[in-house]
Amino acid sequence: MARAAKRGRPDHGGRGQRQPRSRRARGPVAARTPHHGRRGDALSTAGILEGVRAGRVYIDVAGAGRQLELDAVAGGVAAAMGGTLPAGAPVRLSARGAGAVGATVRPRGDGGELAHRVLAGEMATFDLPAAAARRWIAATVERDGAPLLIGNAIYLSGKLTRRVPARR
Repeated sequence: MARAAKRGRPDHGGRGQRQPRSRRARGPVAARTPHHGRRGDALSTAGILEGVRAGRVYIDVAGAGRQLELDAVAGGVAAAMGGTLPAGAPVRLSARGAGAVGATVRPRGDGGELAHRVLAGEMATFDLPAAAARRWIAATVERDGAPLLIGNAIYLSGKLTRRVPARR
């Protein structure tokens, strides 16, 4: 205790001393750490593991209790994070950012950012053209350029309607 006080640092009773100096949290979010969430069918060990295995996970960067749900429909098929949609069809993407009103949702694909929209409530919907992404679509929720929520991808698979011309 005396040694920490001499160096101008608060005494934490030995907590956090096992982390290397470069990994210790600093600044106003030092008390919080990133958390992950998952969507599953049951609140049990088996349900949690099922949700993680299926890829229905997201990261709450500040650990503030925010939630992210990402669902999409393409070609009559519905999928959530970790799921698969048919490629080559327009995609209707719905993002729900609980606890993130006023933040910006940014869907991204393998070609970069696809769109962006401010959450007026908790929901934002995007109608994306078939050529918007070829392999995956994911979303981040940001405020002032800093990520709040990072979602896992929804994958696209199957025949593509947009072909890349062959090199000559």
